[in-house]
Amino acid sequence: MEKKLKTDMTAEDYMMNFLDEDDFALKYEILENMEGIEGITDIIIDNMASSLDFVIKEGNIESRFEELKRCVRTRAKYETLRLRK
Repeated sequence: MEKKLKTDMTAEDYMMNFLDEDDFALKYEILENMEGIEGITDIIIDNMASSLDFVIKEGNIESRFEELKRCVRTRAKYETLRLRK
């Protein structure tokens, strides 16, 4: 399977990478790379959030995306702390 360049990836491609990834720090990195691309929809945000048992409240796409990033960043932080013990 050939990897796509960042500029060739669609929002759906990023979502699939996000869903395939287990590490929360890498999930957050995927979200960081998604910023500013076209095609991020409520469905994509909902699919990503529900894969982690998160519920992102209704609102505009930008605020919902930022909330998803915040949730993943928080989970990544606590996952790292838990693994250090």
